[in-house]
Amino acid sequence: MDKPLKYLPSSRRKLKIPPTRILVLGPRGSGKSTQARFLAEKLNLFHVKFRDYLQELIIGKTKKRIDYEREEDKEEEDQPNDDEEDEEEKKLRELKNSEPLPELTEREETIKAYLERDEVLPTEIMDEILPQLWEEEPYKSRGFVLEGFPNNDSQAHYLVDKGFFPDAVIILRVEDEDAVKRLLPERLESWRIKMNAKKERKMLKAKKKKEKLMLQMKVRREEEIAKYEESRRKREEEAAENGEEYEEEEEFDVDALIQEEFADQLQEEEEIEEVQEDEVKENMTNDIRTRFENELSYLDLVKDALQEVLVPRFTVDSNRKINIVRYLIKKRLKRFIDNRQSLFERVYPVKLRVANKLIDFGYKQLSRFGRWCPVKQLDNEPVQTFYNEKKKPYPAIYRSYVYFFSSKEARENFAQDTLKYLNQPSPLSVVPFKISIIGPPKSGKSTLAKRFANEFGCVRLSAGEAIRAVLDNQPYTELAENIRSYLIKGKTVPDELTIQCIELAILDVRCQLRGFVLDNFPVTKEQVKIMTDRSLIPVKVIELKCDIKEVMQRCIKDRTCQERMTNGLILNDSPEIIAYKLKEWKNQIAFLRDWYSNEHKNLVQLDATQSKWNLWDQAKKIGFDSVRTIQVYLDRINRQQAACIANLCVTYDEMVVRMGDFGQYCPVSLAINNELVDCSDDKSMDHVAEYQGFYYKMKSKNELDIFLSEPHRFVPPNAPRKLPAPNLLPRKRSAVQVKEMFPKPIELNGYCPVTFYLGKLRYEALQQGLADYAAEYKGKIFFMADAEMLELFMKKPEVYSVLKLPHKLPPVKKNLNLLDLPMTGYLEQTVAELLKKALSQVGNFKPKFPFLTPTKSALLYVAYYLKAYNPKSSEYRRKKYKQKLTFFEQKCDLIDYLYKQTTLKYKDPSKRSIEYNLKFDSFFALQENVPTMNWLA
Repeated sequence: MDKPLKYLPSSRRKLKIPPTRILVLGPRGSGKSTQARFLAEKLNLFHVKFRDYLQELIIGKTKKRIDYEREEDKEEEDQPNDDEEDEEEKKLRELKNSEPLPELTEREETIKAYLERDEVLPTEIMDEILPQLWEEEPYKSRGFVLEGFPNNDSQAHYLVDKGFFPDAVIILRVEDEDAVKRLLPERLESWRIKMNAKKERKMLKAKKKKEKLMLQMKVRREEEIAKYEESRRKREEEAAENGEEYEEEEEFDVDALIQEEFADQLQEEEEIEEVQEDEVKENMTNDIRTRFENELSYLDLVKDALQEVLVPRFTVDSNRKINIVRYLIKKRLKRFIDNRQSLFERVYPVKLRVANKLIDFGYKQLSRFGRWCPVKQLDNEPVQTFYNEKKKPYPAIYRSYVYFFSSKEARENFAQDTLKYLNQPSPLSVVPFKISIIGPPKSGKSTLAKRFANEFGCVRLSAGEAIRAVLDNQPYTELAENIRSYLIKGKTVPDELTIQCIELAILDVRCQLRGFVLDNFPVTKEQVKIMTDRSLIPVKVIELKCDIKEVMQRCIKDRTCQERMTNGLILNDSPEIIAYKLKEWKNQIAFLRDWYSNEHKNLVQLDATQSKWNLWDQAKKIGFDSVRTIQVYLDRINRQQAACIANLCVTYDEMVVRMGDFGQYCPVSLAINNELVDCSDDKSMDHVAEYQGFYYKMKSKNELDIFLSEPHRFVPPNAPRKLPAPNLLPRKRSAVQVKEMFPKPIELNGYCPVTFYLGKLRYEALQQGLADYAAEYKGKIFFMADAEMLELFMKKPEVYSVLKLPHKLPPVKKNLNLLDLPMTGYLEQTVAELLKKALSQVGNFKPKFPFLTPTKSALLYVAYYLKAYNPKSSEYRRKKYKQKLTFFEQKCDLIDYLYKQTTLKYKDPSKRSIEYNLKFDSFFALQENVPTMNWLA
């Protein structure tokens, strides 16, 4: 309060959301490094290991990493004696001692003590490290995952005092047994390596000592031998001088002498101390457990310190598999990462009664979503949630507004990421359902209609319910009297009166707000026509398709269900009645499908035999799409924008009546490409848009998107080009119409103007046009070479109609009279291709008719083939001879069949197959009924 400006931002810019800062704590062996590294890679953050950061501060002087002190490291290794070292070892030791390590400062000694024995770290050292992470780049803008800090309560209090608050603290818990399993193998392996190295050094030392002793023994042996030889030589000389004969003394055993001299040294063997691994393993385990308990006690102190300032803390069991631990961590951090923009937003749930009072008394206001659920709207659900006595809304207060939610889960999702749901646009206007469900009996129409009514609050309407509603609620009206007159006589209520009842039911407030679902209506041609005349057109007609077998099975199940048998219901669903309803349905469905598919294009077929959940999902999607289409249309029209009218049940005739200045020509193609694109052949509404009360038709979706984005560019008065007058528009003409226009001449002598223009007005590009591809423009007739050239001419007739032919023209092609050709030429131009196909077929089939020669069989086959595929014959005549050709081929196959099936041994006809007897009789019946050429008449 004394200095508010010190704590307020200097500018009025919106505060930027700080980067993610996460602390990962846990005892040794809990997997801190693994999980912290994973989080940093996943979230694109810096991974800061506090101990490694300290290592970098002193490693320049220590020349090695400082790790925790271990019991096995405290044992001093045996140092070799100087008198036993050789000269090389002495030189290496002297060289090593000649370069002493730099002396550590008091600050560095403190860091070393912390790394080795977890001693208290002074505040001055933490001031050099921690502020960099919170206040300096690149950590300030990107964020970090800090591992291993705080390690005790003093470090936790330091964070609190300095105001360095993380987003969350992940504490990894692990059992002591699991910690031992994770840490002991590596530590034991390190000890084994050291022991093996020590043993090898001792063995090497013993080996060198033995080699040195053997060398001394060799020198002494050579000296004794030389001494003995000298003594022997002197004795021989003395004996020779005295004239005496030299006598050999006892045999001189130099090896025994040497062995005796070095006996003590040979017996000395350096004993290599053997350490029991089990004892070391037990000591290591006890050391790990002791450190583990100490670290857990420190962690409890850290948690208490962080709890005082309400820092979010999450304890995760790291005894489980690594993937499960990662999933749990991601789940706990979701609100800090995925929902980070709403980290400081607060939503307060209240009861419905309290929310209504706050709104009524003016303490709070209704949000811009009204009674819509913001969560469901973001899920692209265009229908307002239906509330009743059983299903109540779940309100919540955010700032000065009250929001209503469809469920507790939706309210919790909104509270976790409030801004995500508030950044979406406001709900569109309320559009009721207008759906009709038709299908054969027992296909699930009523079940689906009731599901719509229960889920969304719309009204389920059937013909019977609409009539009963009029009789019960308006018994004295003229409509009720007319209906009652038919019912008293036992007659069916006419369709006209039934539809009037449905009209009255639709006027209900609930139908107007929530919508209606017509259950099995309309089902006849008359009903469809009356509804269309009264403008009662469902936006979507859902047809449930179900085969007869499934209908009968459902009928049997319904008749034997427990509910029906206990309630004593009497329903008209006997097999005879169901069969009659199916017959009537089949008679009417063809017209219904054709009408709604072609006229309004709103028919959707669903498989009624699939699971009820899948069927409901598909039907719900159809309903949502219909509502969303109308909402988008109304929204764009209200904002004076162009809107597509596809799937709005607009008929082709209605579209023609409201066409704009361009008729059925594409205004986008005319404005951008200067092309007249006639879209009248396309009867669909997929590329039709409404703008300022008029309809405009585009040739494709690309042009439609361009028009919807900027419609004012393509309509008067801003349109760059206007549509020519009707008498100046090109028109396609058929060959018959061209003939009726005789004696009007053909322009360009019948040459195609498009090919001539595309060929750069060259002589070679002149190509004769055809009457089948004719067009009339400004009272002139033009022939094109093909359909593609005709379409190009229709787009830009003013370009192609002003061309002039060159002075030199190619010779006129004259049609050759076939009757003037010789016989071979006539046959070549008329029947050659067909005759080749017939002969080829004869060669492939090799016909042999019973009791006829192969030559006559082949000739008859060719004759049948020519008659069956004569292009100048009528369709009826070709079909008749194709049947004769098939019959001829079947009879030819009898020979091959009987040859393969007839046995050498006679069989009684009763023991032969029926097929064999039939073909056997048919074969011999042909003996007196041989085909002749008269058959071909």
